[in-house]
Amino acid sequence: MTAPIDFYFDFSSPYGFLALEKIEGLAAKHSRTLDWHPAARAAIDDPAIKAALKRENEQGIARGVFGSPFVIVDGESFWGFDRFDQVDRWLATGGW
Repeated sequence: MTAPIDFYFDFSSPYGFLALEKIEGLAAKHSRTLDWHPAARAAIDDPAIKAALKRENEQGIARGVFGSPFVIVDGESFWGFDRFDQVDRWLATGGW
């Protein structure tokens, strides 16, 4: 079984929004599942949501995530919506 695509995004980023519009189709095209990792810059009032976002952010930082959108496929990192063509190529060829 192939590994899922880890998709890190921020709702407040316009590029994150554009990536949200494309990532599911890209994953489906290559028979991959998605692991969603939302981040937020705005303060959240609900303590449970705030704690979950904090965990996601800490996990992302530990994995080297530094922007939105950020995709990790098979251990390879891709930052930015403009890199989705490279993600597509990676998924199609199995790497460089």
